[in-house]
Amino acid sequence: MLGKKLTATLADWVEHGLISAEQREQIATYESGRAVRSRGSWALYSLLILGVCVLGIGVISLIASNWEEIPGLAKLGCTLLLLTGLGWATYVAHDTQKPIRFDVLATLFIVGCLAAIALIAQLYPTGGEPYQAMIFLLVIITPLVYVSKRGFLPQLWVVAFIGTLLASVFVHDEQASWWIQLVSGGESYHHDMQMFPLFLFIPLTCLALGNLAAHFGPTSRFASAFLLWSTLGALTALVATDLVLTLHDDVVPWRAMVPVVVVGLAAGVSVVTRKDHTPVVRFIQVTLIVLAVVVYLPQIAYEDGGIHGAKFQEALGPAYLIASLLLLAALCAAVGARRLFTLATVVVGIRFLLVYLQVVGSLATTGFGLIVSGLVIIGMALLWYKTRTQLAALIGGLVK
Repeated sequence: MLGKKLTATLADWVEHGLISAEQREQIATYESGRAVRSRGSWALYSLLILGVCVLGIGVISLIASNWEEIPGLAKLGCTLLLLTGLGWATYVAHDTQKPIRFDVLATLFIVGCLAAIALIAQLYPTGGEPYQAMIFLLVIITPLVYVSKRGFLPQLWVVAFIGTLLASVFVHDEQASWWIQLVSGGESYHHDMQMFPLFLFIPLTCLALGNLAAHFGPTSRFASAFLLWSTLGALTALVATDLVLTLHDDVVPWRAMVPVVVVGLAAGVSVVTRKDHTPVVRFIQVTLIVLAVVVYLPQIAYEDGGIHGAKFQEALGPAYLIASLLLLAALCAAVGARRLFTLATVVVGIRFLLVYLQVVGSLATTGFGLIVSGLVIIGMALLWYKTRTQLAALIGGLVK
């Protein structure tokens, strides 16, 4: 089945004499078949990956139920033998140009490597931290990522990288954590809000690494994966920042924002150096980075416990979220992502509605308040629906 955009494009080409009606039918038939094949391939790919994960969990559960009865050398020998077989099968899949089979076997091999590392750590305890094992795993699976033909293994590598980064923060001895040492200045006390800037640190790190990876051919396959997780992390950070600024009584210590500022500068430089993006796209991205840091300056300025008692503290979180979402909507319009633009504007409307309910307060629960609130919701919905296309075109024209 053809999309509306392609159908309209083909009709326009026929109308202007660029192709004949017969050619339009041939193109439509070819594209419909290709779409069906693509959907079938991705469905098979997803089911195979799911099956591999379930199979791995089943094998681990079976072994775990009889774990104590199996000798240590037998455990290690069977694990290495299994990894050898998986490694050979993965090599054969790559040599015979079977990308789906390769990714499935490579995923199973990676799960096996992780299990082998855990087994060796259990048989020969050395007192290491989990992040050290994760670093070793990243080194092992990196060659597989480079020879893969699809995007799943790079995504898996980036997920493992983020997990390693988090594991290096949450170590057994909190005072040995590099993050705690960095944000506390070596002092012994531990503040809950010291951990909050991780919501900002991780997506900014992914953004910087993604843009850096895009500059070099060997690392370009990691770029899209880093940028995807940067986007997902940024959306999470937006919501978390709104909640902290609006509801939390404590403030983020200024030391905890230092690593965020440093990695934010690196991310900003990486954005500016992306010459394949338009100046407007780069400007919006840099503005989002600056806004994510600047929004905490009012808190840092008050050394007596923050500004949670001030009136503008209640408006700071919603204002930041709405401003950031509007910038994201403009960014989506600039790159032609209409669906994401629509989603961003819907979330902006929802946040405005929450602000309205917060201002109205208990009045919203009365009969009159419910009537007014219902009319406001209906009015906002109709206004958005009638103006969404014109708004997308207007913003798209301004940012291009």
